[in-house]
Amino acid sequence: MDLSIKTVLKTIMIDTNNKQSQINTYKAPKYITPTIGVVGSFWNKYYNSFTTEIFTNKNYKEIYYTTDKSNPKTSNTRQKYTELTDSLHLKNNTILKYYIISLDDYESQIYTYKTPRTNIERPNIKVYNSSRILDNGQQKVMIEIGTLNYVKIYKKEGNTITDLGYCVPAQEYTINKNTTLIIETIPNNYYQKQTFEYDEINKQRTRMNYTYQLQIPYQKIKLYLNSKTIIDLTNTTIYNNLNNKKIYSFNKQTKKLSLITNKTLYESNILIYKNNNSLCLDLYDYIYGILIK
Repeated sequence: MDLSIKTVLKTIMIDTNNKQSQINTYKAPKYITPTIGVVGSFWNKYYNSFTTEIFTNKNYKEIYYTTDKSNPKTSNTRQKYTELTDSLHLKNNTILKYYIISLDDYESQIYTYKTPRTNIERPNIKVYNSSRILDNGQQKVMIEIGTLNYVKIYKKEGNTITDLGYCVPAQEYTINKNTTLIIETIPNNYYQKQTFEYDEINKQRTRMNYTYQLQIPYQKIKLYLNSKTIIDLTNTTIYNNLNNKKIYSFNKQTKKLSLITNKTLYESNILIYKNNNSLCLDLYDYIYGILIK
């Protein structure tokens, strides 16, 4: 008999003389949620290495690790990690393997983290489910960003996008079946922006953004997309706003036009603005794919 972890089974026995036993109660064993670990590291000029820390979603008893590719559960080269006093100083391309023993002596999986090839490499994003089972339809996740560069987190629920700020390795993010986390690395002089999505169904996916730019002479016209009006420049207010360097966005999902303050987008949108004597349309969209480094 297969039982849910929340099932309470009650039984009685009746013998051949029709005598009934007492009620026996059985509850499935407690489901143990393992301790989840993620790594954060940064280039430390003083040590000429990556200063690396392990963050967990709850208190733990012990963490053991190796840096020679051996199994930290069985290796005689393993070492004990002490959060309050230990910061690991790891060279480039070092493979860190570790596992966590929880307060109730439950052993986690073996986690593997590889330090970047260079100190300017783009962060390596991994999303871990830290709750395993849903609680009231919700799930908790932790995000490993590797090198502690700037990574922004956004939460999308329906057509609403909330800026959650910069990613914190030790933080858990709560989502439900209608939530999508948008994880975005901040570009710099060495690498371009990289975007991921995470949701309960599709898990972690790489988002490949693309933009088409069109320009037409600025004039009082109506623009359509699949018989739906995108923008009506015969409308005096819209025409004057564009003349005054204001920016419009047409959301292809909600089919709504709105004024925005900057050109940063996270949805399938068409940006509409005036540049000199041209009407500019930036068609922003994305597909999902695998990032090849």
